[in-house]
Amino acid sequence: MSTGTYLLVKFDNREKLIPAVEKINQSKSVLGWDAIDGHYNILLKLKEHDNAFIESIKNYDGFSDFNSVDILEESLPLIEFNPDFTYSYLFIETDKKTTKAIRDFLNSIDSIISCIPTKGSFDLIALVKGETFEKIDRMIENEIKELDGLIRWKQNRIILMDTM
Repeated sequence: MSTGTYLLVKFDNREKLIPAVEKINQSKSVLGWDAIDGHYNILLKLKEHDNAFIESIKNYDGFSDFNSVDILEESLPLIEFNPDFTYSYLFIETDKKTTKAIRDFLNSIDSIISCIPTKGSFDLIALVKGETFEKIDRMIENEIKELDGLIRWKQNRIILMDTM
């Protein structure tokens, strides 16, 4: 059973992000959002899979692509990011037989804030915290990259817009 949806949105023109976020903030479907730098530009946390809202995003100026994944169990509440740290999302695809073991292992790592199961293009979405992006990258390289059953992952760094 889904308890919400993560919607990952890509824009071909980053100058269109601010007007898009202004529209997004008006939607009652959106619980929160994060600006990210990587394969996507914005991660939206939706109360539920909302086809009408998703279709409306396709009409935003600068919209390029999206991906949605359903959250399979209760996720952590929205997190207030501490500007003294850096954060990244890991979008993880696993061999289905190892998803739980990988999740359990990730949840045992101090720098993993949350790791939740999802349905769609990714099996898990982890939120990682570190002193620097370099330290997050090293942790991924040393502790996660070679896990049995890990097929692939995409890292998207979170951009703290209010600290820019």
